[in-house]
This record gives sequence, C-alpha cells and structure tokens, in this order.
Amino acid sequence: MKYLIAILFVFLLSLPSFGFGESPPSVKPKVTETAFVFENFENNEFLTDSKWWVFGNVNVSLVSNPAIGRLALQIKGAASNFFVGGIGGYIADFKKKSNSNNSLELDVYSESDKNGLLKIELYDDDNGNWQIEQEPSNNSPLFDDRFTYELKLDFKGWKHISIPFSLFVDDNREVGDDIWNPSFHGNSGGLLQIQFISIASSKNGKTNFVLDDLGFN
Repeated sequence: MKYLIAILFVFLLSLPSFGFGESPPSVKPKVTETAFVFENFENNEFLTDSKWWVFGNVNVSLVSNPAIGRLALQIKGAASNFFVGGIGGYIADFKKKSNSNNSLELDVYSESDKNGLLKIELYDDDNGNWQIEQEPSNNSPLFDDRFTYELKLDFKGWKHISIPFSLFVDDNREVGDDIWNPSFHGNSGGLLQIQFISIASSKNGKTNFVLDDLGFN
C-alpha cells in the first residue's frame, strides 16, 4: 500500500501545474483544411515587404506562438479619437482568386474582451487597371468597390474567425460597379487589396491583438 501511495505521489508531481487563477495555455486554432491561406507571416521579411504597409499609430511585430512554434503578426497601439491604425496588403498576385470562395478566414488572438473592433476592408478592381486609385484626403477609392466588415474583439485568447463574403457591406455606393467580383475577369485584377483597421473601445484606449493564417474558403 505504501508503494502504491508513493507511485501515485510521484505521478501527481509529474503533471503540469498552473498558478492560482491561471488557465492552461490555449492552443491556436487551425484554419480549416479547405481554406487557401494567402498569408501566414512565416516570412521573416514581412515587415519590409512592399506588398504590405502599416499606417496610423500601431506597432507591428512578428511574434512567436509557443503553442505551435510558428510566427504570427502582433498589432498594438494607442488610439487618437478611437482610431489606432492598422495594416494593408496588395494581394492581386496571390494565386487563389475565384468566385468559388465564400468566406474570409483568419485566426485572431485578442488580449482582452474589451479590445475594440477590427474593421476589415476588401477592394476589388472595377476600372480594369490593377490599381486602387484613392482620394488623397480620405483614401476612399475613386473608381473601385470597397466592401467592409466590423469584427468585434470582445473575446480573450485565440479564436478562428470565418466571415462569409455576403456579410461584407459596400460602403462606397455609386463608385465602381457595386458588385462583389473578386475573380479575374477581362482586364480586371479582381480582389486587389485588403486592410485591417483597429478601432479602440474608448476615445483614448489601447488595442493589442495578433493575426495569423489569413485565407479564403
């Protein structure tokens, strides 16, 4: 009996332990197998890649997620009148452009459940020149469509997000053709740009989140 108790005691000591009030580290979710991932941030040169840009008052860095041993993109910053900033990417040269895609897929880590919201913008080419010309004063497209979706960062930890394209709203009516057409057709490049804009939950609030495995499904 003494030997049994000793063995049990050693076994319990070998189990992983967590401090009071702590939870086991969450495992980052996987993008569904059918998703086409166009950016997983594994390229160490991401921050100097001319296809992507950073704007506003955000600090962007590649971080390691110990749970999976891979890189992800951390975005954090302080707001000025709610606006923090974000990142954008020119994605016309990515291989998967098809009307068979039904949703935008991404993994998001939110530091808190009061992390504001992430405004996601998709731009498609309607004047057939593979560019998104913008009004200098407010960056609104002059000839092309911009579809938007607002993702509330009201959760803490990792979460896989799947957003049907049908939930994106055309926010520049009467510009472009007002039709969601992300695929190559004629001289059009289809879906050309994507932007992620961070809006804080308060006028002078802060935001801190991580993006990974951006894709379409």
